Amino acid sequence: MSIFFDIKIFVCQHKPGPYFQSHCILPIHAGRAISSVELGLPGDDSGDNISLKNAEWCELTVLYWMWKNIKADYYGLFHYRRYLNFRGGVRNESILTDLDRTFVKKYGYDDTTIRSVCADADILVPPVYAVHPIGLPSQIMTAYDFFCRDHNKNDLDQIIDLVKTRTYHMYPSLLRSLYSNRATFWNISIMRAELFQEYCSWIFPLLEDLEMRLDMSNYDAYQKRVYGFLAERLLNAFVDYACFAKAARVKELGILFGPFDPPAGEVSLVQDSLKKRSLDAPHLVNAYIHVVFAIDENYAQHCAVAICSILDYLHPEQKIQFYIIHCGDLTTNIQQRLSALANNRLNIAFEFPMVDKKYFNILPQNRKHISTATWYRLALHKIIPPYVDKVIYLDADIIVTDSLAKLWEIELDDYFVAGAPDEGGVVQNRRLGLPAVHVYINAGVCIFNIRKLRSLDADTLFLEILYKNFNNITLQDQDVINLAFTDKILTLPLCWNANSRLYTVNTLDHLYSHEEAIYAANNPSIIHFTDCCKPWQAICTHPLKYLYFLYLKKTEWEWNRRKYICEYIFSYTTNDIYVIMLILYKHFYIKKKYLRPFYSAAKLLFYTIFKHNNKLHITLIRKILKRLLY
Repeated sequence: MSIFFDIKIFVCQHKPGPYFQSHCILPIHAGRAISSVELGLPGDDSGDNISLKNAEWCELTVLYWMWKNIKADYYGLFHYRRYLNFRGGVRNESILTDLDRTFVKKYGYDDTTIRSVCADADILVPPVYAVHPIGLPSQIMTAYDFFCRDHNKNDLDQIIDLVKTRTYHMYPSLLRSLYSNRATFWNISIMRAELFQEYCSWIFPLLEDLEMRLDMSNYDAYQKRVYGFLAERLLNAFVDYACFAKAARVKELGILFGPFDPPAGEVSLVQDSLKKRSLDAPHLVNAYIHVVFAIDENYAQHCAVAICSILDYLHPEQKIQFYIIHCGDLTTNIQQRLSALANNRLNIAFEFPMVDKKYFNILPQNRKHISTATWYRLALHKIIPPYVDKVIYLDADIIVTDSLAKLWEIELDDYFVAGAPDEGGVVQNRRLGLPAVHVYINAGVCIFNIRKLRSLDADTLFLEILYKNFNNITLQDQDVINLAFTDKILTLPLCWNANSRLYTVNTLDHLYSHEEAIYAANNPSIIHFTDCCKPWQAICTHPLKYLYFLYLKKTEWEWNRRKYICEYIFSYTTNDIYVIMLILYKHFYIKKKYLRPFYSAAKLLFYTIFKHNNKLHITLIRKILKRLLY
């Protein structure tokens, strides 16, 4: 006979969105006392509470409310986008799309499964990860150093001192956890009642004492969440203490992320927007528009497509000058084919400035889908003719769906550069140590104030920033630009750089609002195919990739249909191999390190087959794989 446990797991909600509710899982409005929205949920502002402190104490206001007002055998705390996985291995991370019946069945969110899992442990926590800065997995560090890197060192030092002087029995565990390079995050846990009561009785008096000491008048909104950040470290210390002093059974569970906002863009709405825009009178400015691309030979075709889209929305009399920067690999034939896009219109001109690639080869290349040419952006002040005061810089993986004359009319004034918010700007700010309020821009679409750049020693500035932040830079020149001009960047409307994640689920933290995302996605002025999947690749699922092929037909470049089809077949074949590997790993417990060489060899085999024998039919391959699979 199963034992009935009264389990109360509260899920912090602070904005409208889907939620799941059962006897064990209870959504709660976190910080309802200071909230401007009504979610129709019970809040943490009843009974004995600290709901008013939610801006600084985060999910701890719910934890406090549970401690003071709820009686249960197990207490749990989740977030509206972070749930524990009651089925599957500890490393089984998943992205939730909805909280429906499939969610209940797949991840064990029926009360019986939850009680069964909790019965085998005293504390349940998310996976314990290696500690490293976000986006920099190679920089393993201690939990102490990690906190000091991202937050205020003095805050942590003070809580260490409080633990040492007030609760010395916890001091060894705190030191052991802080100087370990492994930790669990997010303040998520489920605890047996006795341990939960002891945990809350320990952390809240400490944090209240610290609150009396701290002066946060100079903290930004992010750093003011200090009590939530410190509680993450205290939770790790308590788990360590519970293991060693209480012989508690601690179990790690996989983590579920989401559900996230649905895709902001709808193809039908984009098509309606483009139809209406095509009926508008073309915009015209009485000056040359200077547009820069930086490409190598591999991107010549894609640059041609981007230029075709620009010309399609340009006023027939608009003067425009294209600068196609390269390192000498654009042959005369390629340059002539690009110039031919002008179609003998005298108001459209092309120049092909050449740079010496050896000066850029030493710079870091840590993204496979980004070439050395991206660094040419940092040399525009030397490459562009001296009579040009500003330029529009564009990546070649774009489709322009509005007149660039509108973008050209934007005044930079005293700003060095203008750009639109990046699809993961919050993440990038934390990685680089930039202020939380900084709008980290995506440099694929920028207006550069060349006149301002020439007024300073830009070369020295860029080099110093690059090498002083070398270990933190993963997005090449885009990171350098954001670091160099943090206070001198003009933010463009998101529609001028509609990124790919607007058309799928974006799991990255970004600074633009959901309303901004919806408008930009459905009324794009420039569609930017960000990330590694590009429209000319078979694996690309971007709903607007057809626009690329629409403009490709207007160029002199031919679509390599055979290569595209082979890539399409190959992507599905290797996906089948991956499924087999997953089954062997999950159900036959074969270690990944033994599977990876087989997976790599199988990929190479199929690649060789498709490269040298295109007549081999895909159904034969799939039959073989199905035999292996079933």
